[in-house]
Amino acid sequence: SVLCGNCCGWRDTRTLLCLRASASKFPMAAESARDRFHSHGSSAPMSAPLGTDSSYVHKGTDLPNEGSFFDRLLSGMLFSSDQARGIAAALFYVVMSFSMVFVNKSLPEIFDFSHTNLLLVMQFAFTIILLRVSRDVFHLVDFQDFDTTKARIIAPVSLFYVGNVALGLLSLRILKVPSFNVVKQLNPVFVIMMDFVVAGKRTGEETIRSVLLLVVGAVLCANHDAANGDLLGWIVGVVACLMQATYLVLIKSASQKAHFGTFDITYYHCILSLPLLTPVMFVTGEFSEAMQYQHWSSGAFLTMLFIFNLFGFFLNFSIFLSTNLNSPLTTAVAGQIKGFASTIVGFFTFGGVTVSMTYIVGVLINVCGGWYYAYLKYQERARTIMSQ
Repeated sequence: SVLCGNCCGWRDTRTLLCLRASASKFPMAAESARDRFHSHGSSAPMSAPLGTDSSYVHKGTDLPNEGSFFDRLLSGMLFSSDQARGIAAALFYVVMSFSMVFVNKSLPEIFDFSHTNLLLVMQFAFTIILLRVSRDVFHLVDFQDFDTTKARIIAPVSLFYVGNVALGLLSLRILKVPSFNVVKQLNPVFVIMMDFVVAGKRTGEETIRSVLLLVVGAVLCANHDAANGDLLGWIVGVVACLMQATYLVLIKSASQKAHFGTFDITYYHCILSLPLLTPVMFVTGEFSEAMQYQHWSSGAFLTMLFIFNLFGFFLNFSIFLSTNLNSPLTTAVAGQIKGFASTIVGFFTFGGVTVSMTYIVGVLINVCGGWYYAYLKYQERARTIMSQ
């Protein structure tokens, strides 16, 4: 009760976090609790809790870096209750995800800087440096050093990761923000398809009805945009969704084989993506064109470039934090709130949207489909927990 008074009845991540927060104060009790935790047949989560060595989650070894900032954040030392931590994490995710859409859009729209591959090379390099400094200097996070054996496991998945990110940026550059959000809402459609193709997993009728709403809304919006010459953005966005769905299906098994947590995955993806993007950046002439850009000395442009790189890192962190501290419903609802809010703001920013009744109806159907799908996934998760 000393170790787990705030989370009795909860398993896996919350118990591990509680053990980690208490280990330095009650080392003998913590060791005993660890033994009981593993002896009860707890199934380790796919991703390690933030700030922990993922090898502990999978192998049961000692916990490093106890008492770091992220440990205190996750174990509740900076917030008074589980509810307060969950709300803070969900709000952080909504703010970061919402902001990232408009930061990405502002570079080509406001600053006329649309060199996608160069932007990704800078962001990945920045993320590698920030992760190493955060781990080696400030001891804020923990992840595994680069290993060629594990790199071979994760490398095929990185191809789909970088493809999704690059094509997503290109789609956002072409489309208006509301249309881009409608495209991204199609992700569940391709995830369901990939689950069936790869794992033979069948989907319930209600879930199929929800994704059909997503598809119908997207078709109506795409028909409107095609008349305005933006069909290419939709094609690119759909391919990005397909790559993301493939990535989500493959990353599950790859991360388990390599014993990877979220920061391990991010670190390896960034390292492996640089050799893929750098040659493309030079072959396409994108680098030489970027060097002729007139506003490299502009304080406003450099500030936005720094925000782009920084927010890319914190968006990944916010997703992981919200997923670990909240229920699936809370995270899904937070994502829908972000999508709805950015869609509304997108109607009035970056030149606005030339609307029609078909387009408005399409957006509304797509939004309703997204909420319906999130609700069904929550019910599915709740039934799984009740059956265990």
